[in-house]
Amino acid sequence: MIVGVTGASGVVGRFVVAELQRQGARVRAWRREGTDCGGFEGEIEWIPGELGSRDGAKALVEGADAVVHGALAHEPGRYRGGEGADLEGFVRRNVQGSLELMLEARRAGVGRFVFLSSRAVYGDRRGEEVLSEEHCCLPDTHYGAAKRAVEAFVQSLGLGDGWQASALRATGVYGVSWPPRRSKWWGLARALLEGRPWDGPAGGTEVHGADLARAVWLLLTAEGTAGQLYNCSERHISTREVAALMQRQGGLSGPLPAAPAAPPRRVPDCTKIRALGLRFGGLSLLESTAGQLLALARQEGP
Repeated sequence: MIVGVTGASGVVGRFVVAELQRQGARVRAWRREGTDCGGFEGEIEWIPGELGSRDGAKALVEGADAVVHGALAHEPGRYRGGEGADLEGFVRRNVQGSLELMLEARRAGVGRFVFLSSRAVYGDRRGEEVLSEEHCCLPDTHYGAAKRAVEAFVQSLGLGDGWQASALRATGVYGVSWPPRRSKWWGLARALLEGRPWDGPAGGTEVHGADLARAVWLLLTAEGTAGQLYNCSERHISTREVAALMQRQGGLSGPLPAAPAAPPRRVPDCTKIRALGLRFGGLSLLESTAGQLLALARQEGP
């Protein structure tokens, strides 16, 4: 099985590539100038390409059995607000570029297409509730609007044309990334080691990158996914909980970050992806990740 991957060198993309290789798939991925291709264990067929490049799209999908689309053209380090001062260019690259990629994949006979979307499609103007895929989407960021626009084409091509295209709405993603400094909670680990107070976010709904990657594999192999949307989030995780795990495993002491001031909001209901067979890693995976991050931060030194 040959799988084309966009966004392979990103935080999420690296987990996806690792799972695809674990499943025995051959991975072909886009590579832009300056892409960090280090940190991968298996062999990858790197080809030049990016959103908006028709030649890159054709090269990625030729002879492929499936495509996992996770690339996002945005201002460095920013997702929400990633359009910067060029909203038209942001839409052109991400919405039109994604549609061009999907159409090239269809023309090439690619059987499956998985789009990595975001909880941002729901927007933030909600009370305390659980979000299912049937909830009305009210994106209040251009990032969320772009993701929702691409989702609409996933639905029209899947539900209308019968193509096996689907979308996965992820929340925050944690796990040891490459380089480790890019990992969520790296700054927390450094603050604990240095005895500094934490002034970052109090927490959020999270999923481990490995679990997200397993969800991607399910969408590449399960039946009945054409045009379907799937939430992917394990639960709300507070920074205080992660800090407590790091302190216990690292023999550290000191004040913990403040607990969230309010109950979790906008928690995605993941019944639909669980029904396909996804089992999340749970507390043991969170504990092992916290320990790994702390150990790596300690190895880095002052």
